[in-house]
Amino acid sequence: MKIKSLLLSFVLGLTGLLAVLGLAGCGDTSLATIKENYQKLNETYAHYAEVFKTGVCEGLNTKYLISYGSVVDNYVDANKSGYVELESRYNMMLAISNDYIDNNIAYVTNFEEKELSGDSKSAINKLNENLVEYTNSISNFVNARNSFVTYFSEFNGQLNEEADAAYLRRFKKSYGDLVSKNINLSMSLAKAIETTEIFNLLKNTEPTENDTNIIKEYIRAKMLPIFSEFMVTEIENNLNWSATPETESKSKIDELLSSLSTAFDSYKQHFVTSNTNSNKMTTKEVNDLFKMIEEFFVETDSYYKALKELNISTFAINFDFDMKKYKEQNQLAEVYLEKLEQFINFTLNNFTTNALTLLGE
Repeated sequence: MKIKSLLLSFVLGLTGLLAVLGLAGCGDTSLATIKENYQKLNETYAHYAEVFKTGVCEGLNTKYLISYGSVVDNYVDANKSGYVELESRYNMMLAISNDYIDNNIAYVTNFEEKELSGDSKSAINKLNENLVEYTNSISNFVNARNSFVTYFSEFNGQLNEEADAAYLRRFKKSYGDLVSKNINLSMSLAKAIETTEIFNLLKNTEPTENDTNIIKEYIRAKMLPIFSEFMVTEIENNLNWSATPETESKSKIDELLSSLSTAFDSYKQHFVTSNTNSNKMTTKEVNDLFKMIEEFFVETDSYYKALKELNISTFAINFDFDMKKYKEQNQLAEVYLEKLEQFINFTLNNFTTNALTLLGE
């Protein structure tokens, strides 16, 4: 236990005894740059303090609670269809992703330049790219949010529902873009952490009670895009779903969205808002869980590929969800849809159940 504590302190607490130098090699990002750009991100949040507020989002304490003006806030509180998702989906995803970033950025920035491997340098380059891209996107979201608030404040639902729905869709697209970029940032941070020795320490030394929470938070972050890529990026950002034609294929996709929404609710309950886990895992359980994680995320990559290759927006807009016609252009479309069904209905549920068992849930 003492050895492990010393090792973790060394890995997580290095502050750089030497002056921070740029990483060797053309185009490498220094850790000093990551620190500076993360500070700029926090300064941007502070600049828009009237938009990003401290509060509670579905049971999660967050510094990134978004208000949509009194009219829409009331719609959200009343669980009005189309509006309640602003909190239960968009804001929750943003809060979860940001929570991981804030809690784990020090694992990277407190490392020492000379200790970084080639994989770490590459991961840090990508981390910086996503950090800058996300920070630059915030002002566009704030403008869209302010226009949304102004519209509903001025008209207070006095225009027809079609006009309200159009403004809602427009805002959701901007919101979805912000969420996607934030999740890209948290995923690049998770990747950078994967390239360090932190997880090897967890696998090869006697686990502590806190290790369970470290692993649980990692799983939570890595699972988030499973929900956001389908529900937000693929559907909300691209389509007016209710206006697309009703066919057998659309019904199948509707069923998948419903199953995924249920899985997201379970995910929030067990991985996000449940009490801090104090279960002390054995070394074998830790290694079994990491093996399970590795295998699951191989399947997850196949899920993302199937989602991309199915291309639901093209299927809807150009082919009216007619699978027979769509297969003339996309021969494997039906295979991709079956892959999504297999992953959401079986693979995802099995992993969640087994992982929570090892975590002591």
